[in-house]
Amino acid sequence: MKTAKYLLPFVAAALLGACSTVGGMPRGQQTADYKIEAAGGVQAEVGRSAANSSYRYGFGIRLKNAPRVASVKIERTRGGELGVVFDDSRHPTTATKAWQRHADGTRSYLYNNGDGTFDWIGQTAARKLTPQQAPWLYQAGTTHQQYRITIRDLQGRETVLVQDTAIPPEQKQAILQLWRTPSRSR
Repeated sequence: MKTAKYLLPFVAAALLGACSTVGGMPRGQQTADYKIEAAGGVQAEVGRSAANSSYRYGFGIRLKNAPRVASVKIERTRGGELGVVFDDSRHPTTATKAWQRHADGTRSYLYNNGDGTFDWIGQTAARKLTPQQAPWLYQAGTTHQQYRITIRDLQGRETVLVQDTAIPPEQKQAILQLWRTPSRSR
């Protein structure tokens, strides 16, 4: 069975679009040193059923003044299972060519934008798209989540940004519709 990788338009809408005001999407929080480019966007790998499909939440932070940071810790503070969803403080992200995989199933890398800035890109551990592991997918209406993102620079200074996100019903239906095609079943 071949797995279809499906990057939801939500990634553009809520990850990158966290900077947009169109449709009520939250703006990407920023300081002089960092900008949240992506927070809580969903990357799904869709198989023949929910149990054979997985997803990861994705995050992107523009590093305006440095090619890397000492660590990034991301905690969900509202809308779903609360707690730490990403923390690279024990093994800071240094990879620039491919995913740096962490023991807890998370992964991250640094992307060189070519203009003197870098993006820190991170994803949570993979979870199944079942009602038990992805309840937000099966709930009516827009799912609202909030993340506290703590960035520690190489000098040990911490910056905390709180980022709201939203997963609209249309994005949920885009995934669910993939199982409704004749070649797929739930």
